[in-house]
Amino acid sequence: MKLESAIQAEILGWLNKQDNTMAYKHYESPVGFPDVAVLSLSRGTIYLEIKRSKKHKPRPIQKYMHEKIRKCGGEVYVVWSLEMVKDIFPIKKK
Repeated sequence: MKLESAIQAEILGWLNKQDNTMAYKHYESPVGFPDVAVLSLSRGTIYLEIKRSKKHKPRPIQKYMHEKIRKCGGEVYVVWSLEMVKDIFPIKKK
């Protein structure tokens, strides 16, 4: 099983290679804030909480922050693979 940091690096690398998309890791965020913010021309701002696998669940403070973001109109996804991120940000074929 990959480390969360390795999954995160793979996701950030892929997202930042896409046109009109910028992704970055939050280093000094409130406790429970999602790991990655993605700015997308087509989707706006989306937050990703990255876990090692499906069995690793967000902690209560993370769930609280996710709900707070959603109540403000934001989107938050809990992901554990690059494939999941590709489903959220499908690449349009040219």
